[in-house]
Amino acid sequence: MHCARVLTVLRQHHAELSDRFGVEAIAVFGSTARGEARDDSDVDLLVQLRPSHHTLRNFFRLRDFLEQALGARVDLATLDALKPAVRAHVEREALYA
Repeated sequence: MHCARVLTVLRQHHAELSDRFGVEAIAVFGSTARGEARDDSDVDLLVQLRPSHHTLRNFFRLRDFLEQALGARVDLATLDALKPAVRAHVEREALYA
């Protein structure tokens, strides 16, 4: 899936992502952001949630919602969950919706 398409879908769902799932920020990273994704690639997304929405249940519901909206597998990450070396790389290539 092309990065521009992913960003468009994320922007189209901005209100629902915020209201329903507590998303404060969402960005594409990885092969999709670099323009290297293949047809079988997942979509790597970095998400920042409001503290009131930091639950495992919400995280997986958000992932399921995004997979349905994008029609592709989603690998969802938070900055806090990334190792420092990986985090710096992800922050450099992240494209925010």
